[in-house]
Amino acid sequence: MAPFVAHGDDWYSAPGARYLADRGLVRSVDEGLVWTDGHPWLDRWYRATRDARAYLATGTASVDLAALAAVKAMYATFLGGWLASEQYNATPLFRPDWRAHVRDRAAGNQARSLDKVRETSGRTPFALFKDAAYFTASSPDDIPGGMVVSGQLGKWKLEAYGELTPDIIEILNSGADDVFGALRKAVGR
Repeated sequence: MAPFVAHGDDWYSAPGARYLADRGLVRSVDEGLVWTDGHPWLDRWYRATRDARAYLATGTASVDLAALAAVKAMYATFLGGWLASEQYNATPLFRPDWRAHVRDRAAGNQARSLDKVRETSGRTPFALFKDAAYFTASSPDDIPGGMVVSGQLGKWKLEAYGELTPDIIEILNSGADDVFGALRKAVGR
């Protein structure tokens, strides 16, 4: 999984290192940084975005769905970019370590979930992209054993289903750069 691939002087946050250690994939550690004091800097922000997302996710009106998309874009941009952007963040909130921690925790949770699916059903996704896993299936109801599908945060959601056409198979086998564009096109997204 990409968040756990390190080269040269790369580093792991605690959640990423924990997942690797749980799987017996411990690398040698040259240096460890430990903060003995802490402060819940992101707690208030986290609760506000979590509660807004949960409230908006229950709605079906176009206004609710648009607001939900705005909340998702806000937290994805904040966590995915601003915390680690030297170019756009010249504040004390320039914290690439926080970003790595959040991303590694999510990636570890995703990997553990997919490990459970593999152990339960013997099935593995043929592709991963961010928080999406692509499986082959005979129908939308063919959910791999061990996969928890729910509207809750952190659970899997079936968002699309499409036919695995010969064109898609060719693109997957080619190693082309735009595999995910082809998959999104196949499922009408």
